[in-house]
Amino acid sequence: MNYEMEKMKRTKSPLSLALIDIDNFKHINDTYGHLEGDRVLVQLAGIFKAQARSGDTIVRWGGEEFAIILPETDKNGAMAFAERVRGLVEDSDWKYIVTVSVRITTVCQECDVENIMSIADKALYKAKERKKHSSIFGTIAIEEELTGSSFILN
Repeated sequence: MNYEMEKMKRTKSPLSLALIDIDNFKHINDTYGHLEGDRVLVQLAGIFKAQARSGDTIVRWGGEEFAIILPETDKNGAMAFAERVRGLVEDSDWKYIVTVSVRITTVCQECDVENIMSIADKALYKAKERKKHSSIFGTIAIEEELTGSSFILN
C-alpha cells in the first residue's frame, strides 16, 4: 500500500482497495474439515488471480479474507471488478454454496495508509452483515476526514 500510495502521488490517479470475505467460512471448515477449507481458499485465490491485472496485488488478509490492491482504478472500475469476482465465485463448481462479500475503498488523494486500511476493514464488517454483496465505501479525500457513503448492489 505504501508503494502504491507513492505511485498515486506521482500519477494523480485513483487507487482502490478491495477487501473480500468468504461468507460462512467457519461453517465450511466445521462441516467439511480444514483441508476442504484450504481447497476453497486456493480455488478462490485462483479466481482472484485470473481476474486481476498484472499490476494488482492480491494478499490473504486474515483467516478467510483477501485484500486486493487495484492501482489506477476508480470506484467504478473497482466495483466492476468486485461484481465480476463475486459472480464468478457464486457460479463456480462447488460441492456446497460459497459466496463472498466485497467492500471497496477508493482513494483519490494522498492519505495515511493505516487510516485507509482501518476504514476498509470496518467497511468489510458492514458488508459481511449482508453477505454475498459488493459495495463501495465512498471515495476518500483528505478534506472528508476519511469518511464515505456506502452503496449496496443486490
